[in-house]
Amino acid sequence: MYRESRKLLNIISITTVIIFVVLAIITFVKKKPESIVYGEPVEEIYLSEEDLNSDSSGGNGDNSQEVTGKDSQLPSEQPADKTSEEPGEEPGEEPGEEPGEEPGEEPGEEPGEEPGDGQETGNGYKPSENMITGLNGISCEYAVVVDPATHTILAGKNYDKKISPASMTKVLTILCAAEHTKSYRAKCTVSYDICNFCYANGCSTSGYSVGDKVLVSDLYYGTILPSGADAAMTLAEYTGGSNEEFVKIMNDKLAAMGIAGTSHMTNCVGIYDDDHYSTVLDMAVILENAMKNDYCRKVLGTKSHTVTGLKAYPDGKTLKNLFFYKMDKLDIGNYKLIGAKTGFVTESGNCCVSCVSDEEGKEYIICTARSSSAKVCADDHAAIINQVLNKDKEE
Repeated sequence: MYRESRKLLNIISITTVIIFVVLAIITFVKKKPESIVYGEPVEEIYLSEEDLNSDSSGGNGDNSQEVTGKDSQLPSEQPADKTSEEPGEEPGEEPGEEPGEEPGEEPGEEPGEEPGDGQETGNGYKPSENMITGLNGISCEYAVVVDPATHTILAGKNYDKKISPASMTKVLTILCAAEHTKSYRAKCTVSYDICNFCYANGCSTSGYSVGDKVLVSDLYYGTILPSGADAAMTLAEYTGGSNEEFVKIMNDKLAAMGIAGTSHMTNCVGIYDDDHYSTVLDMAVILENAMKNDYCRKVLGTKSHTVTGLKAYPDGKTLKNLFFYKMDKLDIGNYKLIGAKTGFVTESGNCCVSCVSDEEGKEYIICTARSSSAKVCADDHAAIINQVLNKDKEE
């Protein structure tokens, strides 16, 4: 009897151990780190008039205040680089050097060299009969003003020389994404790898944390307004399946626009690379095409937008395109800023590609590179508008 009881107790003990082991394995599997969920559907709703006219402040809208919240942190508990393109800067305030974009590296090939091998640049753009080459009072080393309606170059300075496009790259990122996005209301999960990459490379971010579930539509605003690399890379993976595949889509689009001989991309963010280059004229062509896409046009022309789904900002976070605030303080006559994307890496200096329209709705595109600061970059755009576009009006 004693032996049988002992045997029964042994069986019960072994069974209990097995149960505990199984439970431990189940718990471990459940705690496996989340990775990107490609297009986790909320509902398949395609771009509609309502999507294009949803609440966002565009153009010269109100100066919305950013919603504060707990700082986003990486799993290592080190605070992430929560910089926008001009971190810590209030609208209209002049920054010093513009961190938040990717820190400069020593280039293997100096920006400013001739692009390609004498191939046509700018998708058939040609100098106008009275093209201005002597732009006065601007600090940038590269500049161009184009008329998209006539495909003419109205003014230029080293406009066909190679530059590092920095975060102006993200105009092409959202253009390629928009041409392949089926639902703007699907959700994606922000991955550890993307957050870690942004932190390690000092990229500007939208403030997303690992595991945040965000709307695809908000990723567009996060990519452009604060120049968020976290948003751009998540959008690229959602669209292309991986950042590598998305870069192929970007370069295919360059070829379709006729500028593959003078522009080439290696990433969707704008990090400096010897083989990641463009010209200010090509960037004008890219913005021209982006402004023809309804959703891109809306995002590029938005001054502030509140995104949701951030654990660090449970009440939402308001993102801003600070270039609009700078231009609000400058005299550009009857012209209105209707789209813009800035950028900065050491090799490009402060750069920007923008679209303006006159009181009759005629549009022009301006691109500059290597200004000495973010404020001076805006000053350069205003000076160019007054020298080239307002000058034509006076004549």
